[in-house]
Formats: sequence, structure tokens, C-alpha cells
Amino acid sequence: AEGEIPFLTGRRFLWLDCSNIGSEASRACLETILAVAAELPEAVLCLDGLAALLRRPSGGTNIPLLRAAAARPGLRIIGILSRHEFSELIGSDARLLELFARIETDEPSEETALAIARQAVDGLSREYRLSVSDEVVRRAVGLTGSFLLNERHPARAIRVLRRCCEEADYERTQLGRERTDVTADDVTGVVFRN
Repeated sequence: AEGEIPFLTGRRFLWLDCSNIGSEASRACLETILAVAAELPEAVLCLDGLAALLRRPSGGTNIPLLRAAAARPGLRIIGILSRHEFSELIGSDARLLELFARIETDEPSEETALAIARQAVDGLSREYRLSVSDEVVRRAVGLTGSFLLNERHPARAIRVLRRCCEEADYERTQLGRERTDVTADDVTGVVFRN
């Protein structure tokens, strides 16, 4: 951290996307993450998809391991999970609730999601060497906001835009088609195939 928030000065932030970790590997992954964090003084772990790290096969959990780690001096943990996951996994554990503060965030407005998606599109355009117009970004944000309700903004719109870029890149590089841009029709197709 750069010192804008005094108690975070000098801390190292480690962001990890844990959402795709299976229950059979969750304990080993959590142990590895915590071992790495133990080597970093004043670390702040940002565990996106924390619920996947807590679930074990046959209904077991890794909550005792998380509880022990959260009590360790010097280590801070930010766990990102849905309201449902929080209620299911953490909400009834009084000892764990003593170690964590719950901060609820609302989904960003469509206007904010659009601004974030525009920034993401800059990177996608460079990565795939494709043009993505503002109309296409608007279509992605609008359609995903109406039809893909299992994810939150702006992640769902960015995921759709990435998929459109991947498909256009595949058509260009593997099928020999002339593709220089992503179209609004590409977005519509991806949204309605999901």
C-alpha cells in the first residue's frame, strides 16, 4: 500500500481467484496459500471466491483452518463471497465472526458497470487485436443485466465481451475469416447461448 490509508502502509496485497478450486483440493490449496502468506510479513490476502476454499468433500469444511489463520498476528484476510455463501459457511460460526467484519456491497449501477467494462475492453482490444465499439459494450452491459442474473455486474458483461473476442479471434486465426472487430450481434449470440 502507498500510505493513503495509514494502517495499510507497507502491507503487501495478494489477490487470488479461488472460485474454481474443487472441494477435493480445497484444503491443500488453502494450506499452500497460508504457508506463502506466512513468509510475507504484513500480508493482506484477498481471496476472491473464498467459499470454494472452505468447502470439502462430503459436506466438510476448512473453517477451523481459516479460523486459526485469521487469528495469526500480522495477517489480514479479505474473503469475497456472496450473501448466500456467507450465511451458509460463516454466518453461524460465532468464533469466526469475531475475527472478521462483514462488509456488504451492492452491485454497481449500470452506468458504473459500463464505465468499468469500457476500461476492460481497452485491454481486450489490445490482447485480441480487435476493435470493440462503445455500442458493443453498451449491448453487453444491457443484455447481461437483463438476462444473466447468476453473476454480478460488471463481471458478467466483461466475461461476455471476452468470449466474443475469443470467438472472433478463433474465426480469424483458425478459420481464416476476416475479423477486425466485435459486433453487437456477437454479444447477442454469446448472451443467448449462455
